[in-house]
Amino acid sequence: MSPTCVAILDSIHYILKAEKILKAKEMPHEIVPVPREISSDCGMAILFDCALLTELRRILSETGIRIRGVYRSPRSAQDGERNGSSYVPLIKRQDGLS
Repeated sequence: MSPTCVAILDSIHYILKAEKILKAKEMPHEIVPVPREISSDCGMAILFDCALLTELRRILSETGIRIRGVYRSPRSAQDGERNGSSYVPLIKRQDGLS
């Protein structure tokens, strides 16, 4: 079982647009609330298998959707046990947004 990641976008508008595009590309994903460990703001995120990160970035980039951040779940790939108390940032945009 691969670790899961969550992608944070700039707005719900982009989440909904990305969902439509990812469904059309048959890329497995779920739309979920942003985990509290990442942000206390209300919002939605894209949950996906971390092994698909390169493909997700390519698809979203080709359609003009910028990723604000990608975080790996605090659960390990081997046994589902927590490997820490927080999500691990894999990508964080460097434009002053967190």
